Amino acid sequence: MTINNYRKLLITSLLILISFAAIYQYAPTGSAWTIKVSNDGRYALSTHQYHTLLLWDLQRHQHRLISRNANRNHIYFKPNSRQFVWQTRTGMLVTETVEGKVIKLATLNPPYKTFLSQVVEEPLHLESSCPPKGISIWERGKRKPLHILHKLIGQCTAIFSPDQQTVIGGDEQTHAYSWDVSSGKLKLQLDDIYLGKFIKRSNPDINGLMWDTDPNTLTVHPPADWVDAQGFRDDEATLQFAFVDKTHYLRFITYMPIVILYKLNNPSPIKYLHLGRQPYPAVNDYRRKQAIASSWRTHTVVIGQADGDGILVYHYDPNHKRLGKA
Repeated sequence: MTINNYRKLLITSLLILISFAAIYQYAPTGSAWTIKVSNDGRYALSTHQYHTLLLWDLQRHQHRLISRNANRNHIYFKPNSRQFVWQTRTGMLVTETVEGKVIKLATLNPPYKTFLSQVVEEPLHLESSCPPKGISIWERGKRKPLHILHKLIGQCTAIFSPDQQTVIGGDEQTHAYSWDVSSGKLKLQLDDIYLGKFIKRSNPDINGLMWDTDPNTLTVHPPADWVDAQGFRDDEATLQFAFVDKTHYLRFITYMPIVILYKLNNPSPIKYLHLGRQPYPAVNDYRRKQAIASSWRTHTVVIGQADGDGILVYHYDPNHKRLGKA
């Protein structure tokens, strides 16, 4: 091989390597699938439709590609830490820092059966399976759930309150409840946003129903622009919840770019807050219900875009109960 031919081969090889690197770095990621926010609100993790994993620096407005081989459902920020855990599509558990240092590689080991049961460091975690098993509360290291919470129907979601004393849950059939964690008992049902508080009858009505509603109990009502992208106004199915401080949380309604503010242990809505429509937030697909996360300590809420591959970052003002894009 002549020197010129060797140079041509070397240049061609380098160009191929550069092309592959560019494809790896800049190929489409797809829409956000699961999002987690660090406790301090500084960083967010997002998995995407095409199995990419991105780390976002929310202060510097920068992001970094972590992997193109991530399990879309399994990411976790360690509490009060700059470490996070994610799972590859082949099942490997990777623990690394936000600076990019890999701390640990592991596999899912017995007796752990799920990603959360092995990686979560908080005393409790939730596993959702609605139906038929309901929402289960698990103590760390235990092989049986502490409680199984029923009532929800179909697609559902649930989260802990910041003190882990209450579970808030809702489903696609408009039901939303809270339960006491220590006893597993039902605490309350959230009011219907159109019909008001649920009032139990002493006897069933002619249709066999045991509940009435009282619209006079509502102090706030859906705003005039309570309209989804298709022009419908009657949506009430719960997509997700997110706490924005110790006692207040947001209820996300499927298809609606408007969220409802609640206070813990109060069934009535307090206020309706707008997310904006450009770009439209990821509220239109139950499969992406985990593309909503928050850091209640910093009043930060992060949501995927409905159609784009980016994220939307909001800040909640606890003094004025306002929500705005950060």
